[in-house]
Amino acid sequence: MPTRSQGDLTAILEAYQTGRITNAGFGLSSIPIIDYRGYVDQPQNNNEDHARFHSFTMRARLVRANGNYDNQVMLIEDGRAGTTGLFGDASPVLSHALTQMDQWLTSLLADTSSSSIHDKIARAKPADLVDACFTNNGTVKIAEPQVYTGNTACNQLYPAFSTPRMVAGEPLTNDVLKCQLKPITASDYTVTFTPAQMTQLQSIFASGVCDWTKPGVNQVPPEGTWVFF
Repeated sequence: MPTRSQGDLTAILEAYQTGRITNAGFGLSSIPIIDYRGYVDQPQNNNEDHARFHSFTMRARLVRANGNYDNQVMLIEDGRAGTTGLFGDASPVLSHALTQMDQWLTSLLADTSSSSIHDKIARAKPADLVDACFTNNGTVKIAEPQVYTGNTACNQLYPAFSTPRMVAGEPLTNDVLKCQLKPITASDYTVTFTPAQMTQLQSIFASGVCDWTKPGVNQVPPEGTWVFF
């Protein structure tokens, strides 16, 4: 079996420290965010790239860093060829989102109270700017919380697919560049291994398997906002 590649520990540390791995604290905690996506994740689509999970990864990071995602709204519509929903002027969803962002920021700047930035952002958000998915080239709106999994109307239309690392147990925050390891334990798995299978598994992962209950190796908070590039 080929030798497994190893992450460079210095590069990993610098990626975290400099904010190249989005932390969702600092500046992202105090600005309005509209997460718009033209959906192309359909398995039958030649251009599919299973990218919608990134929206939920950002939301999970916001919750971890700030305790909530009150400053983020998700909007999604069909982005396949022949539709209007792929980052173009023809999309009524995207055009309206830009108008709503302008309203949100204008109201936010007009709030000169002593309230926290969190409360100001929550108050300034337009009432009709809520999580939603859209059909019929953006003309039909289904307003409901966007969730990574669950039998919702929007998930039936635009399901989010996983990644190999998340299938292996990585949290939805999806920011562990190099995991800490632990010994293989049979009780961690929902299947029963034969002795031969366990021996094979231990030979493949001789150093252990990822311990997703721990932070990644050299995973530290960033030193500031966009320190340098």
